[in-house]
Amino acid sequence: MRHIAIGGTSVSRLALGGASWSLADEPDIDGAIATIHAALEHGVTLLDTARAYTTVDHPSHNEWLIGKALAAHPDGDSVFVATKGGHFRGGPAEFPVDGSPAALRRDCEQSLRMLCRETLDLFQLHRADDPSTVVEDSVGELAALRDEGKIRYVGLCNVTTEQLGKARAVTRIDAVQNRCSPLARDDEMLAYCAREGIPYLAYSPLGGKSAARRLADELPTFRRVADSRGLSVPQVVVAWLTSLPAAVVPVVGTGRPGHLVQLAEAATVELTAQELASLTP
Repeated sequence: MRHIAIGGTSVSRLALGGASWSLADEPDIDGAIATIHAALEHGVTLLDTARAYTTVDHPSHNEWLIGKALAAHPDGDSVFVATKGGHFRGGPAEFPVDGSPAALRRDCEQSLRMLCRETLDLFQLHRADDPSTVVEDSVGELAALRDEGKIRYVGLCNVTTEQLGKARAVTRIDAVQNRCSPLARDDEMLAYCAREGIPYLAYSPLGGKSAARRLADELPTFRRVADSRGLSVPQVVVAWLTSLPAAVVPVVGTGRPGHLVQLAEAATVELTAQELASLTP
């Protein structure tokens, strides 16, 4: 498994994201815990969650679930957990945004309780792109939380390069999390992060639940490399993302331990220069 550094901490070049476990109509808690444990046993040391990833009747189901899973594993304390605040679930289809300093502080305290931790590894503003959010004020509060020892590192999600520049004028930004896949490239942010040495957590790297067929249909070069290597197209996508010049960490979501193991194996695949050239537009 490849590794990168977020702040001064080494993490796996593949992250397991938990959103689907808690946003499902009927969460499979046992399956999610089994998947988390499989991830740890195959070299994945980074988990991604958020306050907004929750059931309708729980204040923060996904963070609670991850805290429960890590408490039951001997290596749980060493896992790097990235979570997010400023965005929450208000109903079955309601996901309001409140990136104000007061809301971020409340969310931080709740995340600490749910994850059963004294310090959050990476705390991210979930919706930097929301017009109600003043990025400088939000980031200033995250910096204060870091100074107080409640969080170790500061991150931004769903952010533009302009907003990232404003945030970096306030404090150090340790990671960015934006959508990125071969079907939804974010070349401007990828170039920015590569240039500035900022880790890039790529969510929806495989395009979401219904994208498997679309990946194969719309990415013939990925399919050819997959066929020649005896891999699946999603595995080639993971291998490609972890080979980009920017420090990209695909955040994959799955509730099946076997699927997670396949993707973890893909994060160790070394693509040749010729393969990379054929895959990169």
